[in-house]
Amino acid sequence: MRYVIFSEDEITGLKERGLASVLLEISNDGSVLREVGLDSEGKVAYVYPGSKRYGKRGLFDNAIVEVLTGHGSLNSDKFNEKYNIGLNADNSGDV
Repeated sequence: MRYVIFSEDEITGLKERGLASVLLEISNDGSVLREVGLDSEGKVAYVYPGSKRYGKRGLFDNAIVEVLTGHGSLNSDKFNEKYNIGLNADNSGDV
């Protein structure tokens, strides 16, 4: 697995969706498995899968990604921390 962060600099249109960055969990074959969208304050705006905000698809649903950009990587613990915050908030109706 690989965990990367993409910001508005790498993904056009994030700001229009209320996002400042997206954290991705990417499998070895390049499939995006999970996503965490963060707002401009660094708060979790959505998680996929699991978020009701964006419906049944994520921004990278069914995408194969070859990571050539992204401003850094993060470890699985940090990704899971943010993902679980969003998942728990979504289940409570806060996301």
